[in-house]
Amino acid sequence: MSSIVTVASLVRYLKSKVDIDPKLQDLIVKGEISNFVAHRSGHFYFTLKDENARISCVMFANKAYRCPLKIENGMNVLVRGTISIYESSGQCQIYVDSIELDGLGQIYQRIEELKRKLSLEGLFDSEHKKTLPKYPMNIAVISALEGAATQDVFTTIKRRWPIGKINFYPSLVQGENAAKNIIKRLAEADNDNNDVILLVRGGGSIEDLFCFYDEELIRTIYKLHTPIVTGVGHETDTTLVDYVSDMRAPTPTAAAELITPDYREVLFQISSYKNRLINNIKAIKQVNNARLQLIKKHPYIQNPKLKVIDKQHDLIIYKQKIDHFSDIYNTRKKEYLYLRERFLRNTKFIDDEKRMVESLKLELLRNIQMISKNNHDKLQMNISLLDAYSPLKILAKGYTITYANDELIKSIDDIEVNNTIDITYIDGKVSATVTSKEKTK
Repeated sequence: MSSIVTVASLVRYLKSKVDIDPKLQDLIVKGEISNFVAHRSGHFYFTLKDENARISCVMFANKAYRCPLKIENGMNVLVRGTISIYESSGQCQIYVDSIELDGLGQIYQRIEELKRKLSLEGLFDSEHKKTLPKYPMNIAVISALEGAATQDVFTTIKRRWPIGKINFYPSLVQGENAAKNIIKRLAEADNDNNDVILLVRGGGSIEDLFCFYDEELIRTIYKLHTPIVTGVGHETDTTLVDYVSDMRAPTPTAAAELITPDYREVLFQISSYKNRLINNIKAIKQVNNARLQLIKKHPYIQNPKLKVIDKQHDLIIYKQKIDHFSDIYNTRKKEYLYLRERFLRNTKFIDDEKRMVESLKLELLRNIQMISKNNHDKLQMNISLLDAYSPLKILAKGYTITYANDELIKSIDDIEVNNTIDITYIDGKVSATVTSKEKTK
């Protein structure tokens, strides 16, 4: 009888067997990505499938962070990792270490990297785009020697702009040496004074169009002096030369239409301009005829002598004005001479007055000094006299002044015993009480 095991122990057993199998360690699996989820934790979860089977995959954040690819559903990739079983769900899955594109995917990756590089250098910027000529007379066509696309371009140009000259530069447009051959033809076309260059090719696979992703070719197109239009592949094809060219057309035929005006529209436009010009000439002629009729009726035209008479009259008036100005000039000259003479006389008078003022100034200064000295002497004399009569002089000799009730005491009769008196000395005063008095006989 078989032994009974738990689900956990069974899954654990299977996991142990898978984990030690060397064929399931560090293997590379080829397939298509589906159900891709970039979790907010940084982990990648997706399914790897082919026509017959599928398997779950997980790429942890530390590995996903270093992944150079922008993972999208539908990408064909090569996944490197280890097979194991997730015990909680019992699910077999690949623990992914790295992801890289498979086959064409690697080609697309290299193309995207080159596109990013050239874009950062500014080769695709719109300010570098040249303006296409409105009426190109010399048109360079670079394409395959034989091919439907080339014939379509020739047919379109001849149909739309038959007066334009087509200068054909046959070139390889597919294969290993195609890019170098196109570069050579571009240099020839650029040096031949063409008005515009068409670089065209019919549709094809990515391998067929691979030369139009060549870096040297793209840099050559960027340096061209002649405006260039590219029409490579079908409408859905966009190669790197389409980004660097001055204008891109979806097909070779569309490129031929883009650079050529329709001669019938040009003829219609010329006819319209011609009619407008004729109408403008007629209108101008009509206006000038009307002006001519007015001029013919002018008195000078009717009788040219009138103009001579009028000019003679003007001449007489001008002569009178000149004579009048001459009289005014002479009068002004006399006034000037008179004023000049007065000025010279007044100048001498002013000089004399200035000398007199200087003399009076010196005399005034002397008088001021003398008066100041006299006043100073009088002041000193009055100070000495005032000082001589000053009570302070008497006090300095030892005398005093006595007051009672703020009144000067001049006689012993003005005070009584027990009165308070104030005695003033030269250097201060004292208060005292009268204890006795004796009148001098």
